[in-house]
Amino acid sequence: MGNFQILRLRLRMDMIQLLMTLILTRLIISPGACGIAALVVIIIIVIAVNMNSKNKKSYKYNLEKGTQYYNTQDYDNAVTYLTKAYNTNDGKKNADMMYELADALVHVKQNDKAIEVLKSALSYDKMNEKALPLLAKLYQDEKKGTELSELIKKYKGTKN
Repeated sequence: MGNFQILRLRLRMDMIQLLMTLILTRLIISPGACGIAALVVIIIIVIAVNMNSKNKKSYKYNLEKGTQYYNTQDYDNAVTYLTKAYNTNDGKKNADMMYELADALVHVKQNDKAIEVLKSALSYDKMNEKALPLLAKLYQDEKKGTELSELIKKYKGTKN
């Protein structure tokens, strides 16, 4: 169970405990406390909704959604979510995710962006076995002979 799921479970348990406390307090104190109890419940709901919207901006959420779309070959949505993941600090450290983003970009005919993402992947993981061949292929397809020659020179004689 991931940290996010544990946090959600704890939040739900805390909300249930608070609601039970409020119900018991309302029964003991007075009917005038109903307004206060309702206000507290509303505040809890607002906090929970706010936490959920922040999680949708997280690296993990966007990586998971992007990977799901990538695996089902829905490349437009994969690009949307994987780009959001890529634009985080954690995204700059995940060469496999960068490869998936680049491959999805190729499928939606955004080769220039794919090249930039692959170069970023190789700056993090210099010998990435997926990024190197795709970058070479893109240089060839885009008729970027100089860049292809430089790539070959840079990696000539290296072993993974």
